[in-house]
Amino acid sequence: MVNKFILGSLAIVVSLSGTATNQVSAKPVINPDLNIEPVTRPNLQIKPVPLLRCIDPAAESIQFQVIRRDSQFRGRVRITGVIKNVGSLAYLSQPSQQGLLLYENNRLVKTSSFQNLAPGATAQISYERDWNSSSPAEGEFPPTYKLLITYDPDIRLDGNPNNDDCRSSNNQAVRSGQGINELLR
Repeated sequence: MVNKFILGSLAIVVSLSGTATNQVSAKPVINPDLNIEPVTRPNLQIKPVPLLRCIDPAAESIQFQVIRRDSQFRGRVRITGVIKNVGSLAYLSQPSQQGLLLYENNRLVKTSSFQNLAPGATAQISYERDWNSSSPAEGEFPPTYKLLITYDPDIRLDGNPNNDDCRSSNNQAVRSGQGINELLR
């Protein structure tokens, strides 16, 4: 009895382990020795996932660039924060209702505003400073950079649905300054 149950379960598992395609055949699998009902495979329909239609400015990256090298470990660097409208609708707003903030550790080092962003369009903020990758302050304990997208507190109440960010969870990016040390070594 137990062997028939194990073999029957095995037959069911084997019969269900086909690969999914747009249509899977509904051919019954019958084992006359086990006296079980036929098992049919379901018809699987694979449907495309619809695009989310929303406005979504997102903090995409923080980039480092050496703009002047003074020695093997020292130079001037540019830290650039990039945001991108990753949504499928244009971000349309009034001036000064939104901005970009760039922090070095907990110190605000640069602010900038942006206004309208078509889908896929970008805006950026840049900050330059001298860097010494052989010093403890930058080399051993490099600062962390944070890019933030900020909005007026009442932006969702201004009567303009074209400047309402649908996802605030992607409005910041963080990157260690260790990447600058790697460029200067």
